[in-house]
Amino acid sequence: MSALSPGTVATELLQALKDGKPRFLSDLATEMGRSKRQVSDAAALLRSRYLLSLLGAGYYSLTDKGVAAAARGAVFTSGPRKASGARRMVKHTFRERAWRSMRFRRQFTQSDILIDATAEDRNPHNNLARYVRYLLWAGYVEELPFRQAGTKPGSNGFKQYRLIKDSGRAAPVYSEARQMLLDPNTGEELPCKPKQ
Repeated sequence: MSALSPGTVATELLQALKDGKPRFLSDLATEMGRSKRQVSDAAALLRSRYLLSLLGAGYYSLTDKGVAAAARGAVFTSGPRKASGARRMVKHTFRERAWRSMRFRRQFTQSDILIDATAEDRNPHNNLARYVRYLLWAGYVEELPFRQAGTKPGSNGFKQYRLIKDSGRAAPVYSEARQMLLDPNTGEELPCKPKQ
């Protein structure tokens, strides 16, 4: 019996998730009549093309780009692309959680996002400060002219921000080498440098 193409299962998975609702790996495997490994490999293929997001352990949802691909009946005939320099999607990262919090809150301080997004992360304060800076430079977030009142006497308060470009579920990713913000929702690559 010939091996099943990863593209075949990826096509099936795209259609199984076409309603845009998040689903668990085990439920998808049962519904599709495939092994968990086959569905997991198919999910990796879709994630490599920015069509699928991992929301938690074994919990998947299509990106906006994925929903559009499912609607037009996209078909996959091979495995993940091997283009040089291609980025692998990172699982359930601090920045993905921070991005989801920003999308939910719309207006926020960095403390708000830290409360929502921090799990067992190393140095989340610095990580978030850098990520917000990149989103500012790329035009996704703006700094508001007023601050939230501080809790200590003499405090200048907390800077407040607003999300002004909500491109979709997947968190934009910063490329240090290219100084670009890569948006998996739209496929855009945006210059990400301090404004002069």
